[in-house]
Amino acid sequence: TLTLTLTLTLIPILGKGAFGVVQTCKRVGTAEVFALKTITVGMLTPDELQALQNEVDILRKLDHPAIVRLFETFLDRGEVRLLAYPILS
Repeated sequence: TLTLTLTLTLIPILGKGAFGVVQTCKRVGTAEVFALKTITVGMLTPDELQALQNEVDILRKLDHPAIVRLFETFLDRGEVRLLAYPILS
């Protein structure tokens, strides 16, 4: 089992949708900038939860320079957070 501990500083919101937001965040102590997608689980129907799981499964498999790569996913206080691999700052 891998335990990942990241300390992130949130930077302004990039966009908002029906179920959540996408923000940039900076890893404390480094220059790495990530995209953080936060989705409120309680607002999702069972079909939407399945679609979210499908999205995560697909993003984990993708490795292409034109597509942001999924770095980590975690559940935090009823929200799913998708942390995309470092983006250009």
